[in-house]
Amino acid sequence: MAQSQELPRTCGCYTLTESIGKGTYGSVFKAKPGSSLGGLHASQGEVVAIKIIKYQGANKKEKDYALREVEVLKECDHMNVVSYLNSFFEEGMSNFCIVMEFCKNNLRDFIRQQEQPMSEETFINLFLQLCNGVEYLHSKDIIHRDLKPTNVLLTNDNTVKIADFGVARVVDLVMFSSLSIVGTHRYMSPEMHQIKDYDDKTDIWSLGCTAYEMATKEPAYTTTSIVELKNQLGVEQLPNFEKIPYCISIKELIKSMMNISSPRRPKASSLVKTLSGHQPCKKEKKRRSSSQHQNIALDSGYGAESSGSIKAPRSRFPSESDKFCSEVSTDIQSKLVKILEGAEPVAEILRILRTETDKKARRKAIKAVTGSKYEEIRPLVRSLRPVVDQLSRSSDFSTDSSVTSQSSTESI
Repeated sequence: MAQSQELPRTCGCYTLTESIGKGTYGSVFKAKPGSSLGGLHASQGEVVAIKIIKYQGANKKEKDYALREVEVLKECDHMNVVSYLNSFFEEGMSNFCIVMEFCKNNLRDFIRQQEQPMSEETFINLFLQLCNGVEYLHSKDIIHRDLKPTNVLLTNDNTVKIADFGVARVVDLVMFSSLSIVGTHRYMSPEMHQIKDYDDKTDIWSLGCTAYEMATKEPAYTTTSIVELKNQLGVEQLPNFEKIPYCISIKELIKSMMNISSPRRPKASSLVKTLSGHQPCKKEKKRRSSSQHQNIALDSGYGAESSGSIKAPRSRFPSESDKFCSEVSTDIQSKLVKILEGAEPVAEILRILRTETDKKARRKAIKAVTGSKYEEIRPLVRSLRPVVDQLSRSSDFSTDSSVTSQSSTESI
């Protein structure tokens, strides 16, 4: 078989120099183009990656995957999607070769190389790029269907590149049927495991699994048994999100991606918007003046003497827990102000969270304030609720008698 030949060796107009990976449907090599290709790969520093797929003797599905990967890559032009350069058959129809830009690493290996879970800042940098790539694919009606750390490549400067489109699909006018269940089980969405129809939200579940692994250095699901994994998902067993060492808003974002109900997962575009405005929670930022502890919504008049307001802190020095909650509250409110384009609706949301005890009435009231942006801000509001409750209960803040603390486990 051609893949087993000693290196270096010739492959078309290229010279294979190093084996860099092997997958279900092919092997990947580092290669250099021959002079006959001219300036075709000048921008790639004359180093490329070639995936060689054994074509002769492959079944129809395997051949379809090989040709589909080229079809999808040709359609894509985005900095966070691996670039297609060339494709050809080798030794007659023996092997099918796909030439792509070379990337030094993949996300799985990057995660394993870290002694500790990556910092929140590094997580945001890498995961935002990944979400940008997924948003681009979904905008072109492409569902990847096999997003996982090994299919996320990294260049020398840690630019993220989504790769391996062998099982990707271009969306039809209807949702995919259970006849096309593909992907890696550990990262596969509940609807695919349950052999139900699915759409692009299946990629969002896979993103959530990937984000969890990036944050904790552990897979979201560790079992190697497909039956056991299906049983876990069947009873809606989710990973321990408390292991995520980041701020509450990032924890809630990852939780939202791993919602068992696919319609309730955020869109890739919403993830990009949320992450783009996120500032990592740093200890040095927790030392703020008392005026900053009053939160952004105070600028619009909220918190003066209105019913259900969080009033200004008392003169005693706040506890560390209070300072942390105030930091998180300010961070979340900053994002809400940006999304809702003003502090007034954020002030009204805070009032509702403080005063409305009925879950359905609370949801209805917040929907009335936010309108079409409700689904986009919902994860942020869910993150804000327990923080508001904590500040309300704290002796560091005085509250009106009309305020009733609610359980932080309720949904909005």
